[in-house]
Amino acid sequence: GSAWGLTRTGEVLAAAHDLVLIEFDVNDADLFDGVSLATSRAQHEDILRRLRAALPEARLMLMTMSPVTGIARHLQRPRLAAYDALYRDLAATQEVGLADHAPRWHRAWASGLARPADGLHPDGAATARVTVPALLELLTGPAGCVSSG
Repeated sequence: GSAWGLTRTGEVLAAAHDLVLIEFDVNDADLFDGVSLATSRAQHEDILRRLRAALPEARLMLMTMSPVTGIARHLQRPRLAAYDALYRDLAATQEVGLADHAPRWHRAWASGLARPADGLHPDGAATARVTVPALLELLTGPAGCVSSG
């Protein structure tokens, strides 16, 4: 989650990446191990502030990923949509990129793509089909590009 992300910011800064992809919303939304929306917002704002200060030329991008599937995962993350919405708001207010993959996953599953066996983590082939093309499109577009599906 974003609390863990804060502890790793120093490592990201030391590596001086040109691109930083951030996706903690699904873990922050977890009822057992997650954090409140307010805490998630504050931690993400802190991560973004630190990255901007030390890596002003780096491209920062928030990502929503695949929604959870199965009753157990839904019960564990009943407010995931609110955390996805937080990412959309953060992208706009913090002026960072957004790769909003959640709508793509919904469409892929509706068209017959198999849902993750564990209800949470799509396999590599599914990710290559759904997420990778969208990321490539975003990364070759304007720096502030936002994709909502």
